[in-house]
Amino acid sequence: LSMVDDKGMGFSLGAAEYLTKPVDRARLVQVLRKYMPHESAGPVLVVDDNAEDRQMLCRLLIKEGLTVNEAVDGREALESVAQCSPAFVILDLMMPEMDGFEFLEVFRKNAAWQDVPVIVLTALDLDEQQLAELNFYVESVLQKADISTGEILDITRKALNN
Repeated sequence: LSMVDDKGMGFSLGAAEYLTKPVDRARLVQVLRKYMPHESAGPVLVVDDNAEDRQMLCRLLIKEGLTVNEAVDGREALESVAQCSPAFVILDLMMPEMDGFEFLEVFRKNAAWQDVPVIVLTALDLDEQQLAELNFYVESVLQKADISTGEILDITRKALNN
């Protein structure tokens, strides 16, 4: 998701999909469907301290027939994945307690979770170093301001099929 409509830059930085805000619900659904897990793949974990954003994503994914777990920060997310390995993670970066960067560092060190797709959905304006670091750990980095619901669904489906 991005507030800036510069798809070329987004793709050059490693994004699999590029969405701009305001998010078009149909496009978000379309994007997430590309990456939709099989029923046996486990739940989707949505990690975001913003209750409104987290609930919107959860409703969207549940409406698409997915099981969803949610967490308000990285610490809670790690507790959740320890209980049940997710099919994929949608992760915000700016959170209290443990932010998304710290979560990814711990999450990727665990061999059981190294192949779990992670899609970063953030309002944070990332610099080149942060993008390079994230692209090593995640499937996509999206700006919240630029994504539609259809695009989120397409991206989710694609991440799970890779």
